[in-house]
Amino acid sequence: MEDELRDYTHRLETFRAIDQAILTAQSSVSIVEGALEHFLELVPFRWAGVAIVNDNNDELSTLVIREEGRSKLVPNAFTVLNSLDLAPLMEGKPYMVGDIAQVAHPNRLELLLQKSSLHTYVLLPLFIHGGLLGFLALASRVPNTIEPDHLTIANEVADLLSVAIIQARNLSQSQHRATELEILAQVSIAFRQIENYSEMLQAIVEQT
Repeated sequence: MEDELRDYTHRLETFRAIDQAILTAQSSVSIVEGALEHFLELVPFRWAGVAIVNDNNDELSTLVIREEGRSKLVPNAFTVLNSLDLAPLMEGKPYMVGDIAQVAHPNRLELLLQKSSLHTYVLLPLFIHGGLLGFLALASRVPNTIEPDHLTIANEVADLLSVAIIQARNLSQSQHRATELEILAQVSIAFRQIENYSEMLQAIVEQT
């Protein structure tokens, strides 16, 4: 009973830490980095990642991974991510591979995982308003070790990430739009000043 209470308390505190990391983040990437740092405190694995679609929502373009206590952006993520079959994720289903070593033709993500001696992985979809925003990935060096409880925790984190990333994008778009409107207002004032200056020059010419 005490162990269960301790586990529950730790889980609650970790989710609060994830919430705080999300609230203080300034971009989608920093949201992901903050969430992954604490996410791996909840599961017995050392590797996790999040892939995100671009601003046009038409292709996966960003992959952030956390491994051995460090987060990093994967270079050329587009080529890695677009080698995947996203059909299961589009249907809202997780995609799991028990042992990459048994895959006859590994995709580029699986090759990336193999370089880190990872054998099993699962991808969980990030959904918002019925559209695929990306996925949360979890991987282990031991084959067939991802348990249902791990998936439950990962799904909760995926839900948090989906909402947070969309909110960050909406805020960024609002700020961008506000900047555009400010620039247009300044241009409008400048044109009015030019018009007034032209009228003044014309009046001077008429009086001479």
